[in-house]
Amino acid sequence: MKVSVPNDFGNTSKKPILPLVPEPIKSIKKEELTMVSLCSDPTDHNSAQGKFSFKGLIGDNETPREILAWCRNMEQAFIGLDLGTGTNQHNMAKQFMWGSALSCFKSAAAVLLTAHKADAAVHAETQVSNHPAHGTVRHDAGIFTTLQAAATTASIAN
Repeated sequence: MKVSVPNDFGNTSKKPILPLVPEPIKSIKKEELTMVSLCSDPTDHNSAQGKFSFKGLIGDNETPREILAWCRNMEQAFIGLDLGTGTNQHNMAKQFMWGSALSCFKSAAAVLLTAHKADAAVHAETQVSNHPAHGTVRHDAGIFTTLQAAATTASIAN
């Protein structure tokens, strides 16, 4: 019986993508840290506040573990700052990124926004075409005008 062994069998020179053993903590310069003041009660901006510092995301040489830690820190910052909407979170996340991380984030956000606007335009046009015809009992001129305006706005935005 012939046993074939892969070429990279036993090759320990390759580092795993996310090692099971945590990597040693690197010293971080003060300039690399981002600081936010978080409220103890996120809905009450007059509540006690605490400072929260974490490393921003540059995007050039972070390990997967560092990226996951950054995501966890961002979630904590969003909660502490009471940022529940996507727009506020989007704007805040951009403040904690630099370099290639920021450019990739903006690029991905633009793709998602374009797709969302296209969906909104199609939905608005569908609503206009599904509205009862002029002269029928169920036709509402005010609603029809509003739907037409929404469809026009959505089409212009694309």
